[in-house]
Amino acid sequence: MSINTAQLTAACIAFKVPVPPAVTDAEAVVTGAEKLLASIRTESAPDLGAVTAKTVQKTYDQAVAWLTHSERERIAEQMLALWRPRVSEAWRSRIGPLCEAFRKPFDDAVANFSAAYDELHPIADPTTGLPDASRAIDAGMADTYDRYAKAGAKLTQLGALREMFATEIPVDLGVSGGGANGYQQISRIARITSRDLASQLPALLGGHRAHDSGWYAALLRTPGVKVMWQTSEDQPKWLALGKVA
Repeated sequence: MSINTAQLTAACIAFKVPVPPAVTDAEAVVTGAEKLLASIRTESAPDLGAVTAKTVQKTYDQAVAWLTHSERERIAEQMLALWRPRVSEAWRSRIGPLCEAFRKPFDDAVANFSAAYDELHPIADPTTGLPDASRAIDAGMADTYDRYAKAGAKLTQLGALREMFATEIPVDLGVSGGGANGYQQISRIARITSRDLASQLPALLGGHRAHDSGWYAALLRTPGVKVMWQTSEDQPKWLALGKVA
């Protein structure tokens, strides 16, 4: 599976996580090769019949260069074909440290989201239990809702990133049954301290799309769940479940 380098780059920029040097080095080679290939492809055969006394040398140099045009283009293409995959390989080689590096941005977003959610809870929509923009505005809490929405957007972006990390560093928690996939997903961004609760969580969150604001709000208000970034090394430490019924 090809790693989503654009997603990783965007996340590093958004959350001020340094891009690994091996990645920047590989990307610099790719950028240079792309510029070289583009330059070669702008070349054209000179018109020897249009030479003037002032352009003899220039036209001659162009004609000599044109003799190797196809070969130089082929070499530049080979260079690109070789180095483009190396960008992905460079990202992949640093997935473990990168996963750890996004812990603080995620946990900070959780803290901001949770604080704003608690402030807005008294005026939440009685049907969904979630903060509502119009209610917040009417209550003079537009700034609080803005903090809630921005933190929720960060959690959504980081949650999607954590899912991608999971494809690169899969963890088998020994969980099976109907809630297995849901538990695996939740265990990447939360500590679950109850075996019974683990089996119930996927159903409790079934009305929300994974990693949207409502999903995180539901997790936050569930006793026994602590929303926090979990690396592949963290996940097995908090529950050795056996099976989820």
